[in-house]
Amino acid sequence: MSTTPNNGAAAPMTTEQSLAIFEKVGGPAFPAEWTLPDNSQITCPGMTLQDWFAGQAIAGMFAVCERDERDWPDAANLAANAYRYANAMLAERAKAGGQ
Repeated sequence: MSTTPNNGAAAPMTTEQSLAIFEKVGGPAFPAEWTLPDNSQITCPGMTLQDWFAGQAIAGMFAVCERDERDWPDAANLAANAYRYANAMLAERAKAGGQ
């Protein structure tokens, strides 16, 4: 894979860089592969495990919120807290020998 900038665009990541990022965020959640009628393959890595954990955390946070929107935390704080929980879950997973 080339890492030479193209017309001022960001250079593509190397495979090693991509794998390092995926490792940091827990790897893919719900990867999928499809075979098309012409037998070509399409691979989709899915969302990251970090994103999945954060989404689950937000769902739990909303489950305990009052029904009145005025009592909901602001979106930026809610998202930041969800990712803090997700990162803590990834750290515990790594300690327990998860990937």
